[in-house]
Amino acid sequence: YAADDGFRCLGAAPSLGGAGGYVGVGARGLGSSGSRPALPREAINDDYCDCPDGSDEPGTGACAGLEAGTAANVLFYCMNTGSQPRYIYSSRVGDGVCDCCDGSDESFCKDTCDEEGRAAQEERARL
Repeated sequence: YAADDGFRCLGAAPSLGGAGGYVGVGARGLGSSGSRPALPREAINDDYCDCPDGSDEPGTGACAGLEAGTAANVLFYCMNTGSQPRYIYSSRVGDGVCDCCDGSDESFCKDTCDEEGRAAQEERARL
């Protein structure tokens, strides 16, 4: 979900809309509605929970312990291009286990979505 300027908010689902695939992320950062100042982009996915609802950390596990109010603050969206997109719990981001076939939940995982997608298609064809 890249915005016009190339900003992408890791872990944010496309259903959240907005620039960067994330509600409130614009040129100035996150928020800036009403009297609330915008968080700078550097504060998004910086592994520190700045917002009480965890909305600034969709791509890390920093806010994983918050009470579940919305899917956005407890779930991480795996795009998994070439396979099936899915959600994982934010607590599984950065835990050393590759949960997303695109590797987006860990810094060291390789993208295996094309292989996974082909295997799923072959399985469906056999049934």
